Amino acid sequence: MTISSGVTRGVSILVALSIAALVEAASFRVDSQGGAGEGLAGDGVCQSWLGDCTLPAAIEEANALPGGDAIVLPAGTYPAGAGLRVTDHLVIGGAGAELSIVDLGGFGETVFMSEGADLALLGLTVTGGNSSNVGGGVRSYGAHLTIINSIIRNNVAGNVGGGIYKDGGVLTIAGSTIHDNFAWNVGGGISATGSTTLVNSTVSGNRVLNTGGGIYNGGTMRLVNCTVTENSCMNSAAGVDSRSDGVGHLTLENSILANNRLLTLGQVPMTLVDVGQGGDCISNDVSGSHNLLQSNDCSTSTGVTACCALDAATNLIGVDARLGPLADNGGQTPTRAPAGDSAAIDGGNPALPGSAPDACAATDQRAVARPQGLGCDIGAYELGPCGNGINEAGELCDDGNAFDGDGCDSNCTPTGCGNGLVTQGEDCDDGNASDGDCCSSSCGLTVDADLADASGESSLLVREDDTAALRWTVKSISPADADDLGDPTTDTDYALCVVDETGARPSLVLAAEMRGGERCGERPCWRRTAHGFVYRNPSAAPGQLGLVRMSASAKGTTLKVAGAGRRLRFGRLPLLPPVRVVLQRSDGGPVFAARYSATSRNGLDQFAARSR
Repeated sequence: MTISSGVTRGVSILVALSIAALVEAASFRVDSQGGAGEGLAGDGVCQSWLGDCTLPAAIEEANALPGGDAIVLPAGTYPAGAGLRVTDHLVIGGAGAELSIVDLGGFGETVFMSEGADLALLGLTVTGGNSSNVGGGVRSYGAHLTIINSIIRNNVAGNVGGGIYKDGGVLTIAGSTIHDNFAWNVGGGISATGSTTLVNSTVSGNRVLNTGGGIYNGGTMRLVNCTVTENSCMNSAAGVDSRSDGVGHLTLENSILANNRLLTLGQVPMTLVDVGQGGDCISNDVSGSHNLLQSNDCSTSTGVTACCALDAATNLIGVDARLGPLADNGGQTPTRAPAGDSAAIDGGNPALPGSAPDACAATDQRAVARPQGLGCDIGAYELGPCGNGINEAGELCDDGNAFDGDGCDSNCTPTGCGNGLVTQGEDCDDGNASDGDCCSSSCGLTVDADLADASGESSLLVREDDTAALRWTVKSISPADADDLGDPTTDTDYALCVVDETGARPSLVLAAEMRGGERCGERPCWRRTAHGFVYRNPSAAPGQLGLVRMSASAKGTTLKVAGAGRRLRFGRLPLLPPVRVVLQRSDGGPVFAARYSATSRNGLDQFAARSR
């Protein structure tokens, strides 16, 4: 399974969201799989009473410090003690959902608990929770709970919300899989009030004894390109229950709700028997288009509308989705792939993916671009010709799977440096064989980790919403000369590198280059000014910037860099600080750099930071 720390692309459809206000943030890297607590909370150092940095110690230290903080969780399985309580804004980033696992071991508590504090879980698995009341895996009251590229599985709640319980506030789930959780009452996978958005996510195999086997909604909920299947209950809504005494509103866009099952008590005490398909969806207030609902009986013979009354002209009703089992189909989290003859294929909204709120997400749960066929597919999985085992036009290989590093990667190119996918032995892979552009021709990161930051002020803004963009400004107080900038009107190449420095080895988030002497149409892209140079490229291609201003004088150096986010291959938000930005010359000349350890905004839609 391909692992990276980024979020599934195409989340620009989400409303603005702040994961955590990481002002004066601290960042802790866990170095032990032990469970000892913090020795001296509040001293700015993660150190348990045994001398190591455990996950409980890191959380306790973060709780004691003002402002939001970040925790880096390397690959491994980490005990959750008696449950992990978060009392201040926190981002926890793992090495990948299948690699970083937080396991409570089935003992009587919730794995992660947050009350009034923003909590973001990125690239990890939460399992083994066993709450006597609500929220077996994650429990959150108010504020923001954000789950990205993660797995919530095999958790139990004695009442509500086997996998996730969210009371008020905002819940956002992207690129994640919620499976095989259990609640005794409602919400086997998820129970949420407040405002909830799920995009490119799979909810599968969750169970309850009452209703809402997959999801129970008691607020405003939106599902975009999600797959909700094979959840079960004993009462009415095995898939999604959004009635909640008339206060629940549900919006479905390009999503599959299919083959969710009804259970009954068996002859053997305490056993449950599958008695067939149940209500995939029940809601008193529902809207949306280009969905597939397999079981949706809107008859009123019982006096209760046991369905989601969607327009049959713009939705597929009573159709078998023909989904495969929950499996590693490539990407960071397990998915349910549709068969080649599924009605979900090409059945999504015909609008350009990512272009409007009701359009398909720009990529699927595995970060595969949409569409792969005549149109985008309904659900979290986009089926394409690459991976069908047939070497077709445009493919260099096709081994019939979506795995990377196995000789033929998920983009149907041979595994190796230069194919755009980072595999074992590579620090980066920007899809070319060029040097001087942040990632070398041997797929090594070219940014000097010991590079001194520019003196003065700088700011970084990255947007992933409908106005996707990048802005980086630097005002250095160190005296400089225009000669320090080289001559990009002729032969000085520049590259902008954004680097995530939280891991054991830095990883390249974004790379963009501006070639010396480059032409933009009939005009040169670069022109000389009184104290430096300006670069303008109104038709910037992928991996290029739109604007660069550079000036150098005895008063210092000023840089302004701007570009369009969609052209710069974003899709990695949120980021875990520290983040390094470098503008470097290919000829080894002076380099400009800034590191951001604290952020003013860090969410699915925006990253903003300032350094002084």
